[in-house]
Amino acid sequence: MEQNKTTKYFKYAIGEIALVMIGILLAIQANNWNVNRIAKTELNQSLNKLLIELDQDSAELNIRISANNEMIATLDSCLIILKEPEKYSIEKFEDLFHFMNYTMTFKFARVTFDALSSSGKLKQIKNTKLSDSLINYYGQAAFKQVESALTFHVRENIRS
Repeated sequence: MEQNKTTKYFKYAIGEIALVMIGILLAIQANNWNVNRIAKTELNQSLNKLLIELDQDSAELNIRISANNEMIATLDSCLIILKEPEKYSIEKFEDLFHFMNYTMTFKFARVTFDALSSSGKLKQIKNTKLSDSLINYYGQAAFKQVESALTFHVRENIRS
């Protein structure tokens, strides 16, 4: 202080503080960038898993559609027999009619969607059309109600 160097020291101290602050801000920015990069990578991995599950659902639905078409054809044969019962044996009818007892249910592969939804990552999807479609697809409560009603109808009315 005797040599009037206090202003020099204050300037030096302010410069050091500014450098430390700039360093901290750069470190925070780099960390934010890394966190965002990791989050984006995880979201992409989840969306890829979701795509695999949707492909599995599609394959399963195609199998069920094919099986239902076979059941419809078989039940059409039952109608033909009922129109002209004298031409067919009762055994033939019973052999075909047992398909009336079958009910098919479908369970969505929901593991990845539920994980996305519960973790909040579903909100990170920037494409609103995609996120709305996913929510609509996995939120098919009406579909499940119809499926349950059909299963109940077959169990209570047709089987008895």
